[in-house]
Amino acid sequence: MLWLMMRALVLCTGRSCHSVMAAAQINHACKGRCQAGSAGGV
Repeated sequence: MLWLMMRALVLCTGRSCHSVMAAAQINHACKGRCQAGSAGGV
């Protein structure tokens, strides 16, 4: 059976650090089943 990893891109237009923190929380909650990245940079 083929498993596809779900990927998410978090974008915050107000304050860039919020998207970085949100991506980290998603990655922690998924425990390797999905991958989140941030479009905001620090």
